[in-house]
Amino acid sequence: MKRLVQLVVFLVALLLRHPALSFETAYWVWQRNEPPSESDLAELSAQGSRTLYWHLGTLENTENAWRWKARFALPSIQNFEVVPVLRLESRERAPFTPDAVGSLLKHLAAATRNRGRLQIDYDCPDRLLHEYAAVLQQIRKIVPELSITALPGWIRQPALTELGGSVTEMFPMLYDFAPDPVVPGAAPVPLISQEKTGALLK
Repeated sequence: MKRLVQLVVFLVALLLRHPALSFETAYWVWQRNEPPSESDLAELSAQGSRTLYWHLGTLENTENAWRWKARFALPSIQNFEVVPVLRLESRERAPFTPDAVGSLLKHLAAATRNRGRLQIDYDCPDRLLHEYAAVLQQIRKIVPELSITALPGWIRQPALTELGGSVTEMFPMLYDFAPDPVVPGAAPVPLISQEKTGALLK
């Protein structure tokens, strides 16, 4: 990635905050090696945020193996929990063959040593959701607290129950999965809208 995209990208992990639901305000930090600045930390603390989901790196699947495409340093930040996030990318028809899963687990074991939490970000095709759920169960043996990002369309798939049973948390990606309307000169549609997001959560 170019240096331009190595800036911190804070995306809301839980979009609506409601006292009855006790949602935590947490953020992702994507493609960044440098720890947050003092002003960043002050702003996060002012919001009551105590958790950062930090992009550990990206593993890419090619020819029955997963290989590092990008790696980033995980900081140690006082008074914050830093949860590593692993991005998975694959254009292969079968990314979860036994050999591929073996290499994935090997990379994960080395990268998450002595860490009890991990989040996986993978835009899994619907046809692979059953296989993905089975792989997540194997990953849970390495990292007990495992969360995943989830595409909104998965809610219509029978494998959703399997996925839910394979992880401790699922984070639905409700912020930007529809194209903006093509209107010359118009401003982009906001990524976070209480009206839109509230309807999706309902």
